[in-house]
Amino acid sequence: MDGSLVISPAVLDELRDVLQRPSFSRWITAEEAVEYVDGLEDDADLVPDPGKVPVVSRDPNDDYLIALARSAGADYIVSGDQDLTSLEGLQPPVATPREFLDLLAD
Repeated sequence: MDGSLVISPAVLDELRDVLQRPSFSRWITAEEAVEYVDGLEDDADLVPDPGKVPVVSRDPNDDYLIALARSAGADYIVSGDQDLTSLEGLQPPVATPREFLDLLAD
């Protein structure tokens, strides 16, 4: 596992939108949000949005992430979302950020 980050245009767009919301302004400035997302876009492996998104979970947004991970050949989905972390037998498996950092350290 090389630890590279996979991201898609739709994920970048959503992240840009979410980080610009007023509810995030106490943690991150608008300028920092732009810099962060631009950095992700520069450093991550940008892959196309997946085509067909099969229903795997109860959340269509999670289904999108699962389809993206599968289409990109990802080893893991890194998320703290309990809807994702509670899915058993998922391929690729879901690791929390802490679990993923531990995997990288091994």
